[in-house]
Amino acid sequence: LEAANVGKAKGAADRRIVADVFFTSGSGTPTFATADKGIFNNLWRMRNQSLGNPVDQGLPLTNGQVFDVTANGKTIKVMVIRP
Repeated sequence: LEAANVGKAKGAADRRIVADVFFTSGSGTPTFATADKGIFNNLWRMRNQSLGNPVDQGLPLTNGQVFDVTANGKTIKVMVIRP
């Protein structure tokens, strides 16, 4: 998460929250909803990089858009919230 600059330069707290979502227990895929561009844009870039896509291809712009991102074998759903 740090290498992907999730939460930007001072995003240690943001990265901890996202990491907690990745490592939550239970059945199903956890969903993380955020309006923070520094989080969802960089998670989108992580997603594209893992799929071999150009990292900035199709940055999420629509309210309610949901996408999967995988890190270290764990997958979460990210929901984009736009004001």
